Amino acid sequence: ARFDDIIARVKNFDAKSRFSHPDLTPANVIQTEAGAIIIDNELVSIGTLPLLDACNCVKNLRRQERPEFWSQWITLSPPSEKEVHVTALAWMLREIGSRFITGDFSGCHDLLQKLQTDPMFGLQDLSFPEL
Repeated sequence: ARFDDIIARVKNFDAKSRFSHPDLTPANVIQTEAGAIIIDNELVSIGTLPLLDACNCVKNLRRQERPEFWSQWITLSPPSEKEVHVTALAWMLREIGSRFITGDFSGCHDLLQKLQTDPMFGLQDLSFPEL
């Protein structure tokens, strides 16, 4: 299996489209008298992985704030098992891309190896060339 196989698996994901802000972090929410305003909207779209937004937000919260955030998110929008699986794969691919653009090719390789070996991703049949 190669990249095309990953894309095919993600395309088979059946979920309702929802508002998505892939950079939903505390730094991108401004409190005003009228309420909260979300900024940095160049990547806002309609997507099928709102849980990816939650992952990004949690990554930027203080450790002690994370359990309360997750509790509220899961209560308001319980994800399916498949949504969790596809989100984990999307998050890992995002992390690989982040390492790639910063020149951390060793980190990319390590995460690709994790994709290949961790049963959570179901991609044990992938093969990646050595660096």
